[in-house]
Amino acid sequence: MALNQLIALVASMMFFNKKSKAKFPKLPKPSKSKQTSLPLPANWPSLLHNKCNNPQCRFPNPPQAVEGQYGCLGISGGFYCEGVYYVSAKSAEAVVRKHKEEIRREEEDRRILALAAEAERQNILKYEREEAGRRQAAEELARRYEAEHRMRDAPRWIHRGHEHASSSRYHEQHHHHQQSPHPYLSQSLERRVNQNKRQDDHHFIRDPRVFEYPREVPRPPVTVTHQVNAYHAAPQFHHAPQAPHPSQAMPQMPPPRGPREHRHAYPKPSRSW
Repeated sequence: MALNQLIALVASMMFFNKKSKAKFPKLPKPSKSKQTSLPLPANWPSLLHNKCNNPQCRFPNPPQAVEGQYGCLGISGGFYCEGVYYVSAKSAEAVVRKHKEEIRREEEDRRILALAAEAERQNILKYEREEAGRRQAAEELARRYEAEHRMRDAPRWIHRGHEHASSSRYHEQHHHHQQSPHPYLSQSLERRVNQNKRQDDHHFIRDPRVFEYPREVPRPPVTVTHQVNAYHAAPQFHHAPQAPHPSQAMPQMPPPRGPREHRHAYPKPSRSW
């Protein structure tokens, strides 16, 4: 109990005794002689731009990277402003840091643009290589397809005058492994065009894909009988022809002809009414 009373007595002597020197230090008061900074005008570029001590001047002086006092560069009323401004060490360091940051950002932007351009170039090269590969594969497939069809559609019979088609087919069946493309196909386009203009060569095959066997030998024309002449000489009517009467004898019909002959080659029965 006595110890607690002693502690309370010592505490009262330290905090409540005016003559006691054991007190908390007081905070320093701001000096009245120090001038406060003026508020910046509206639309000021940045805090790093300096304003002079002239209240009427609105010119933003550029940032300075060196500590010291500078004169205002503004013009007020046609005359140079006589105001001054002071750049502290912290402001100068801030300007230097910002300048370095801007340089770093510019370098970073240039590096990003260079990487993007390189990536775009690599994409273009890759697309060109893939396109060249696809084009080469398509050309190879087209050449193979053309060669297969050329060998398949080559003429199996070539007219030589004294040889027969059966001998050519026999040679093809027994010597198919020794086949070679037709010489007509191995010639140049100009030479083939010039050869196609030769009308007097009857043994020349113009296009090997057109005729596989020789054309039909033209037959001599069939003479028209008197019954056909009588039919054409009879008067024609605009109604359909009537069938002959069963009591009348059917006329003698000529031998059948090819399907490309004229449709009136067969004689029609004469009208006796």
